[in-house]
Amino acid sequence: MVDFLGGRRNALLPAILPSPSLTPVSPNYLERCLAQFEGKHDWVGYYTYGPNRHCDNPMSLTLSLSRVDGLPHHTHELSGNGVDRVGPFTIQGTVDEQSEGTFCFVKQYRAFGWEYTGMILPYGLVGIIVLGHSGFGLGSDI
Repeated sequence: MVDFLGGRRNALLPAILPSPSLTPVSPNYLERCLAQFEGKHDWVGYYTYGPNRHCDNPMSLTLSLSRVDGLPHHTHELSGNGVDRVGPFTIQGTVDEQSEGTFCFVKQYRAFGWEYTGMILPYGLVGIIVLGHSGFGLGSDI
């Protein structure tokens, strides 16, 4: 799996988290988050964009989180597909346990894609769209 951010992932995370209190405080924190979302689940989410953080229409998607042979033991694959106002898309990326649950994925539409990075939290995925003034949040129905 490719590190889509070329090592820039950790430099972006302080801008993602609204408060230092959301940083994981125990080794079991991440294990519980990963166990909660492992497998295939339906998710809903939104993204914001522009300097005023305009909130776009919701997206719905199905995501799978799993350990995959051939990836380092601390890496999980994140994949799926969905639809939003722009159209249908696929998701492909990874979640890294050694970086406190940071993730990186590409949301690929037919003609273009966006890189996302963020952190897995007990209530879902929170992060930013790389190379823009945008953010997003995803939550599972579990």
